[in-house]
Amino acid sequence: MKKNNEERGDCRICGREFDVGPKEEGADYSEALCLCDECLEIVLSRVAAGEDFAGVVFDLKLKQSPFITEDGFLDLSKYPADHLIEDLKKGSKKRKREAGRLLASMASKGNIDAVDPVCEALLNPDLDPDTKEGIIEGLNAPNKKITKALINLLLSLKPSNTTRRLINRIFVTLGKMEDKTAVRPLVEMLNRKKNRYNYRLKAKIVSTLGKIGDESAIDAIADVLKRSKSRTAGVAFGAAAYALYDIYRDKKDVPSDVISELEGLEEHPGLYYILREFRGY
Repeated sequence: MKKNNEERGDCRICGREFDVGPKEEGADYSEALCLCDECLEIVLSRVAAGEDFAGVVFDLKLKQSPFITEDGFLDLSKYPADHLIEDLKKGSKKRKREAGRLLASMASKGNIDAVDPVCEALLNPDLDPDTKEGIIEGLNAPNKKITKALINLLLSLKPSNTTRRLINRIFVTLGKMEDKTAVRPLVEMLNRKKNRYNYRLKAKIVSTLGKIGDESAIDAIADVLKRSKSRTAGVAFGAAAYALYDIYRDKKDVPSDVISELEGLEEHPGLYYILREFRGY
């Protein structure tokens, strides 16, 4: 029974509520231990084995957390997002980048509370490119909502010295995420008239499509291959050849017309080895 002059609190090891001590103005019982038989036995046995008391208590308290795994690692799928969202909005430039990257990692691990803040940040025109780049670096798993945000961000950026790194990072991350919902908008981007002679952009697009590895992109990549045989288009030709290799790498049924497109062009760096793979020897 609780006494009128005692404060109650939660044990920082087992979480049980207990009488922590007398009511006193300014008293802090946040670090109190209930010292029930179970807690006392665990603490004393580990301290007796040579472990530091404070370290033992911290470790035991940590394991009570719902977002710490049994192995003592942070479970990003359950980690709370609220304070990170706040940092992303109002923190210093460094803290914004750190918070954004962690939120992206959480979203990639299936933390649904992190998905919308990541999308909103990517499409926020007032957020600096460095923070956006940090967010994009933290993404590594398919998510339709985030993929759509990345594509929309990509379409909104005009190529320049200040946006080049961000654009490159988006392409790399889309390839790393391997989300097949990115294929259609990337192919549409590839076929836009204004990009007809932008061979460097085409190279980035087809390279990303190759990393995603979806066979629905093969016709578009093969078309770039056919249209990029000139010296000025060499970068797109090479990227298209390697993209086809990425898609067909583990397949035995490489179409003969794809091989014929590459035949006679083995002087291109690396193309000889791709042809060897495609021919099966």
